[in-house]
Amino acid sequence: MTKSSPNSNPEPRQALPKNIVIWLVAAAAGLLVIILLIVAVSRPAQPSSVSLGPASAAVPGLVLDNADAERRALAKAQLQRLQHEGVEIIRVLNECEQELVAWDREVQSELTGKRGQAVAADTESLERFAAVYGQPRTSKSELDGCRSRVDALLEPVMAALSSGSFYTPAGDTANQLASERQFAEIRRQTLRQTRQDALSVFAYAERKGATGTRSLQEALAELESNEAQIRVTAITAAQEKAHRETTQRIAHARAEQELAHGQGEETRIKEETRRDLEKQRADDSIKAQQMTHATLKARAENPAIQAKYQPFLAKGRVILDTSPVRYYDMPGPVSLATLQRKGALSDAKTFAYIGCGKDYPWSKNDRPKWDCPPTEEALSEYAGKMEEFRQLSPHWIDSGVLKP
Repeated sequence: MTKSSPNSNPEPRQALPKNIVIWLVAAAAGLLVIILLIVAVSRPAQPSSVSLGPASAAVPGLVLDNADAERRALAKAQLQRLQHEGVEIIRVLNECEQELVAWDREVQSELTGKRGQAVAADTESLERFAAVYGQPRTSKSELDGCRSRVDALLEPVMAALSSGSFYTPAGDTANQLASERQFAEIRRQTLRQTRQDALSVFAYAERKGATGTRSLQEALAELESNEAQIRVTAITAAQEKAHRETTQRIAHARAEQELAHGQGEETRIKEETRRDLEKQRADDSIKAQQMTHATLKARAENPAIQAKYQPFLAKGRVILDTSPVRYYDMPGPVSLATLQRKGALSDAKTFAYIGCGKDYPWSKNDRPKWDCPPTEEALSEYAGKMEEFRQLSPHWIDSGVLKP
């Protein structure tokens, strides 16, 4: 029996038809494409590297945080501006207090000092110093009042800055601080200028070489007494002259009557005498009025007298008796009509309190103020000042020193 070879193929395999092979390849390729598409669609999107705008605009939490931060920044900026304004006011007030100390050291002490004796020895220097010294000066209590008002305005501001809150000050806080700053700056300028004016008088007297032993304090008191005596003497002299001339005319008329003969002549003389007397009385009245007018006019033009009424005569921008406070376009004195309307020229207490700025709105007056009278006795002294102001006000209006 013949054996078969190990490599022999007893029955050859049949090959797959060609069209079936092509179909299988195509199906596999299609399946691969489908798998790739499924994978591509299911893959998560990568973040774009191109910025298209603030992403937080679509996130409510971020919008809220940004709005709060902006409000807080704006509130803080406003509070810091008010704080800075308050710091500036306190700085000016400190300089005002330094001026008060300098006045006591450099001027007030010389009322009994050597430089004051030189002024007292020279009439011109004495009159110039009296005009300066008679001007109202800001007191420590006025400065303390301003400081207290500023502290009250800044208290909620400082608390808000410490806490970082959204606190918004009242709408008029900035205006009130601006008004207080104007008050302080005007006081500083007035105090500084008055002190420099007084020192210039000292220097002037020293350059003239004036010497003496009388103190400046004594000289000022004597000068004030002399001015009062001059006023009284002028009025008395005018009255005596009028009385003397009237007496002479009457005596002359009587002498003519005694020399006259007949009833008709006596009647004529009596009638002429009567007419002469009436005319003399009218002339005397006119002369007395003219003398009084001239005396008042001289007093009204005296700088030392005007200096006593700086709360009303000094130039300022605040219009008195306005609430809220209004301002003149240009600095000027107060209005006499305002003072009359508020009773300042008929009541000494009202006159004093308006002049010292005791209550609102008088406290807003940006002109130099008096010291408020601490007692009823001190208040009574303002009755004379009120009467003098009433007498001189028409002359001040004529000269533009006081508004109508």
